[in-house]
Amino acid sequence: MIQLQDIIDKCDEHECHLSKGIYIAPLIISHPCKIYGDGSIIIISAKKKVEIRSSGVELYDLRIESESNTDDVNFVCQSDTKFYNVVFKGDFVVGSQVVKDVYPSIVNLGSFNSDSDNSYQFELISCEDCSIICDASDITIVPEQIKRGQNTISIHLENIRSGTTLYTKIKLVGTVTREILIHGEADSNAPLHISSIISLATSDSCFTSVHSPPIIALPPDCSGNKITKLQRGQRIQLSRCDELKIKLDMRSNKRNLDVDGYAFLLGENGKVLKEQDLIFWGNKETDNSSIKLIESDSESYFRVKIEELDDSISKVVICYSIYGDDPNETFNLIPDLFVRLFVNEIEVFRFELLNLNQEKTIVAIEIYRRNDSWRLSCVGSGYQAGLRRMCEDYGIEVAD
Repeated sequence: MIQLQDIIDKCDEHECHLSKGIYIAPLIISHPCKIYGDGSIIIISAKKKVEIRSSGVELYDLRIESESNTDDVNFVCQSDTKFYNVVFKGDFVVGSQVVKDVYPSIVNLGSFNSDSDNSYQFELISCEDCSIICDASDITIVPEQIKRGQNTISIHLENIRSGTTLYTKIKLVGTVTREILIHGEADSNAPLHISSIISLATSDSCFTSVHSPPIIALPPDCSGNKITKLQRGQRIQLSRCDELKIKLDMRSNKRNLDVDGYAFLLGENGKVLKEQDLIFWGNKETDNSSIKLIESDSESYFRVKIEELDDSISKVVICYSIYGDDPNETFNLIPDLFVRLFVNEIEVFRFELLNLNQEKTIVAIEIYRRNDSWRLSCVGSGYQAGLRRMCEDYGIEVAD
């Protein structure tokens, strides 16, 4: 991840165009400007802040995630700060007003009867007037506009096939955009739901605690052959699993592009502790074999033994890069690119890498330490600056 302040300080005085990626706070903006994110993510960890001290600041196409678990709001902006297509998770201050994140992270529908029309209802508190948007073709949300205060929301499902895992987001678009995950399972043996009431652990006030994002837990025995499709930004709890297999796969590579995998082992400062903490074709495993790149004529993948990762490692970043200097050889030439995650040799999750354009290097996933456990985060972002710049950002010196 990249220190955002360093990037902003180097930008033009009035505009800054971020390369699509993940950036970390702190950040202070002291002059009017427009920041174009191109779908980038800004992460504000505990004890860090983003402060917009100037009027006339506009933010475009960003996702901002506050990871603070305290009452200290760590995003502060002016009353005239403008947000355009900015997804926000967490509390923030606009002028002198605190805007609280009181929305549920997930609405779990459970199992519902497949190939039939099902409907649900739940109560939702909104801190402002906003629009509800759902792009899924077989889901209808009513109403499309909600008012500040308490609202009754209806979800209608239309003839979803048996065995389908419903995993989609609805967007609440107001001053910023909030997201709520809708999850359920279509089953021919499940009951039919007609206006079934869903009870949510939501607040009746705009001044309550922030809801945490949903964390997907692997089954206790890490077994079963059901593959769950993941989306960008989702996280998985890994504490119960001993060994992971992470494999990049594709349905087509007509140009026969050579794609190499790289694993960066990072300390608390976001840098490698030594050059050997980069695992790739020239250095295929760590000293204790906790991470190993396994290559054969038929496949290539990373094997990660979670419990054996050194205590000094805080994060493992799995990246992929197209070999060669040809600027025309980019990931948009490889359709249907996805990461497969195996637990104890059984494929459990699949993460499709979408909306890649002119990037030659991508950050696919991150495995990071959280308290006494490990989690996996789906990133799926292009790194337009290229592999050399990525290595430099993570503390690897690259010879000319």
